[in-house]
Amino acid sequence: MKPSYLISLSSLCLVGLIACYPLSTRERIRPEPTFTSYEVETWVPEMLSDSGTYYRFQTPEFIDIDVPGKLGRLYSMGFQITKAWYRQPLGGCRRPGTNGSTRTMYPGVLIVCLAKADDDIYLYDFTELQVKAIPCPYFVKVFITQTGS
Repeated sequence: MKPSYLISLSSLCLVGLIACYPLSTRERIRPEPTFTSYEVETWVPEMLSDSGTYYRFQTPEFIDIDVPGKLGRLYSMGFQITKAWYRQPLGGCRRPGTNGSTRTMYPGVLIVCLAKADDDIYLYDFTELQVKAIPCPYFVKVFITQTGS
């Protein structure tokens, strides 16, 4: 056989394997859901139900994030987000109804609830929520997933 014929045959086989290889769950693109949101004055651990698995993301260097965008990207990668809570970065903690504030800096915190445990979320800088707490748990935004039919 001629070398050019072997190269063509091997290229055809490689293209055939790639075209027929099924996409993994993470590679499938799902349509973005919408998220309804509201703010709670004081977040309490009882807001986390017993169902689902909770993961925490801390914003880097006190940067506020586009939460609906981040949740939409995670959802499109196959993560089954049911609900999320976000407290933006703070330059001090002020309890509702008071004028005083602490001098402690608080990075933003995003907690997501997944319908089932998924270790792949660790690739996106999330950690499993070990303690049901948010430092300075005031004025937290709640996001609920709304999927279309």
